[in-house]
Formats: sequence, structure tokens, C-alpha cells
Amino acid sequence: MKSILLISLAIFLHSCKPQPEPGQMGEAPPPMPVKVENPKRLDLEITRAYSGRFAPVERAEVRARVSGFIAEIHYREGQQVEAGDLLVTLDPALFDAAVSAARARIGQAEAALSLATLNEERADRLLQSRSISQEEFDSRKAELARTKADYAFAEAMLREAELERSYTEVTAPISGKIGRREVTVGNYASGGTSTAPVLTTIVPQSPLYFEFEVDERQASALPEEIDTVEIQMPDEKSYSGELVFRDNTLSRSSATLMMRVLVANEDGDLQPGVFGRVILPVDVRGQKLVVPETALGFEQQRRYAWVIGIEGMPEKRYLEVGELIKGERIVLSGLVAEERIAVSAVQMIRPGFPVEPVSAESISVEPTSAESIPEQEESAH
Repeated sequence: MKSILLISLAIFLHSCKPQPEPGQMGEAPPPMPVKVENPKRLDLEITRAYSGRFAPVERAEVRARVSGFIAEIHYREGQQVEAGDLLVTLDPALFDAAVSAARARIGQAEAALSLATLNEERADRLLQSRSISQEEFDSRKAELARTKADYAFAEAMLREAELERSYTEVTAPISGKIGRREVTVGNYASGGTSTAPVLTTIVPQSPLYFEFEVDERQASALPEEIDTVEIQMPDEKSYSGELVFRDNTLSRSSATLMMRVLVANEDGDLQPGVFGRVILPVDVRGQKLVVPETALGFEQQRRYAWVIGIEGMPEKRYLEVGELIKGERIVLSGLVAEERIAVSAVQMIRPGFPVEPVSAESISVEPTSAESIPEQEESAH
């Protein structure tokens, strides 16, 4: 009786277990649908933007060459001046007196020279008649040489006095826009040294440099020959210029290379100190293989894509990639245009589990003949 009850209980428990539906026993789940597409080839020129600022080609600090009190100022702050224009006049009274004294010394030296010349000629005649000794003749000859030297020295002193008198008129050394007045009328201006106070500054407005810095890695990747480049302004205006200078050494403090673009600025729209971005090509124009950025996975600082093979079997393919251009990543190696890659559910695909390839709509990327938008910018120091 007890054994019959145990058998009945076992049959009851077995009947309570959920039974699999027909067709499910031993079958794998259906393949996951995944959108696929082929890599595209686009005609692109890879560029990068670097921030920088405009700087004058020349800059002159106007200083007095002689010391004196400022008598007149002949310019307006901010006006355009030409090289040689009179800017400042120092009080010339002391310098006029110095010129007069130098001219007086010329007169004294000239009189002494005339007398010495006559004495030397007379001594020569007396020596011929043996009326004076050779020693006395040599003495008068030496006196003539000394007075000639004195006269030459007096002439040099006059030229120096006249030159210093001319320096009381301070003129513009270069053409350009003049700055503010650092010293005003009635003040004493020291001159003649590199530490003399700056009276004002002059900065030419045309042409201008655009200066920027490129880090060591990117500097080595730039083409050797770069002609015309574009400079973009914050107000969306753009200007063209010519790359004219690459420094010959990297900065020790920042490990960057300084470069300059020459901009004509004929209309004078640009000002020194204004910020902008220069667009430089980092690769020659040509056909580039690109894939959507969303189709790439990231694993231990490596980028990969799922290549969908025969019967939907996925293969994880590690790639060497380049710049990001409007949502499309350039593929340098690891992929060919004929292969299909997954562009959806990238994180859900697993190796060894086939997927169901579904044709994806083309992800439009505007083919551009102009410079592409760079992935990142370099900051100016």
C-alpha cells in the first residue's frame, strides 16, 4: 500500500512540471537582426584647426635719443603716421648753445692752424738758409700737425653737436598706427639708452602675422609644402594667408613648434591681438575609406568593427583609424571597401553567434571639396 502511494505521488509531481512547446526542444534562439553596410570612399582633404592670434610684422618703440623737456607733440593718438613724420619736439635751447660753442671752437682751431702753417713755411725757408737749426724746424712742423688735429677734432665736435640738436625732433622710424602718449608735454624725457622711457609705439596694420603653435606629434605630420591657408574668425569671416615661417626648434616649455601665416589685410579689417583659427591640411587630398563612428567599438584603447561574413557570422576586426570627419571615421588599415560591417547593435554582437544582416540606409556624409571640420583644436599659448 505504501509503495502504491509513492508511485502515485511521483506521477502527480511529474505532471505538474511545465512542458516545452512544440518546436522549442533543442533549438537555438533566432539570429539577431543587425544593420550592415559597406565602408564608403570619399574624396577628402584632412585638416586640423589651430587657435592663434594676429601679431604685427613690425613694432617700433619710440624713444628720445637725447634727454630734454618735451616742448611739443605733433600727433594724435591712434592716427596713421608715415616713416619720417615729426612726432615730438624736445626743448632745443641747450643744444643750440652747444652748436654755437662748437662753431666757436672751429674758429679757434682754424686760427691756430693758419698761424702754424705760416710758421712752418717760414721755418722751412730759414732752414734752407741755415738760419735755424733742424731741431727748431722739427718743432714748428710738429706744431702744424697738432693744430691740424685740433681742427679736425673741432669739426667732429661740431658735427656731434648738430646731430644731437637734430635729435630734439623725434620722428617716426616706421609707418603704421601710432599708440597712446606715454609722456606728455612739459615732462622730462631721458634719452640715448635702451632703458629710456617709451614715448609711444607704432604698429603697422598691413600686412599682419597670424601666429600659432603646433605640438610635436602633429608638427611632424604636416606636409612640407603648404601654400595658401584659411583663417577663420569668431564672427564667421575668413581670410586667406601664406604660411611663411616654421620655427627650427621646439619650445622647451611646451614642446610646440611656432608657425606664422602672412595675411595681407589690405582693407585694415584685422587688428593685432585678435584671436582666430587657422585651418591646415594634415594629409593630401584623395580617396579615404570611412565608416560611421557609431559602427566602431572601443576596447583597451583599440578601435574595432564587426565584419559580417558568410551566413551572418561576425568577426571582431581591430582597425587603425584616423580623423573623425562629420560623424565618419577614416580607416587607415584593417578593412576593405568590399567587406560588410555592422552599424547597429554593435555592443550586443558576440563572436560565434550569427546575426541576420539587414541592409542599412546610407548614412549621408556631405562630400566636401573644402576643408573638413577638424576633430579637435589646439590651444594657443
